[in-house]
Parts: sequence; C-alpha cells; structure tokens
Amino acid sequence: AQRQAMARQAMDEMVAALQSPDGPDIAIFDATNTTRKRRSWAESTLATHGFRVMFLEPLCTDDAIIRSNIREVKLKSPDYIGMNEEDAIRDFLRRIEHYSRVYEPVDDGGDEEHYSYIKLIDVGRRVVANRVQGPLYGRLL
Repeated sequence: AQRQAMARQAMDEMVAALQSPDGPDIAIFDATNTTRKRRSWAESTLATHGFRVMFLEPLCTDDAIIRSNIREVKLKSPDYIGMNEEDAIRDFLRRIEHYSRVYEPVDDGGDEEHYSYIKLIDVGRRVVANRVQGPLYGRLL
C-alpha cells in the first residue's frame, strides 16, 4: 500500500510537470513496474491525460553481466556503504531473486501487445521493439 501511494504521488508530480507550460516534453517514470496490473495502471493514468507511453524493459540473464553491474553500480549505492563486498553482492542477488518471483514480463502476444515497448536483453545484446513509431520513439532505438 505504501509503495503504491508513493508511485501515485510520483505519477501525480510527473503529470503536473508534463502539463506545465514550461514543463518537459518527456518524462521517465522510473518505478518497479513488475506486474501487468501496475503497467496497466501507469498506462491508463497517463493515457487519461493524453500522454503516449513507452515501457523500457531491461532483462538480464547473463550472470557475468549481473555481477559486473552489481560491482560497478549497485555497491556504490547508499544501501551498501561500509558493507563487505561479497555480503553486498549476496544481498543484491537476493533482491533480484525476490523480484524474479513476482515479475511478469511485458506480454508480447497477449494483453499488453498494444503497448509501445522496448526490451533490452543482456545490456543490448538483443533488442525487441514493439509499436515504436514516430520520430521521438524512433530516436530511442
């Protein structure tokens, strides 16, 4: 409930910024949109205000890339200051395991087929684009 309330607040602030005359042309709702229900909420909320939505879905199954990312990026976060490197890696791998249990990938052929999305697999080793149309979206690729 608290996470959804925080997501709602962030969404409201983002919508207000986008609607502002001096606001940005694009915004990134950087959230853990791990379920179809959460993505549906984000898409319908933004569509209600007339905004186009694109989901970016990074997927990584390569253990070497995951461990490298943890060492290079995650260990520098405030969560791990002063923590032994191997303990921090184990902790982050547990976080990944937790999210992988509840994660629902963007559905290529089902209820989410109408979404615009880009899947970045193993840090761009493979890219899947769906309904990526127009100059702004095209520049992302």
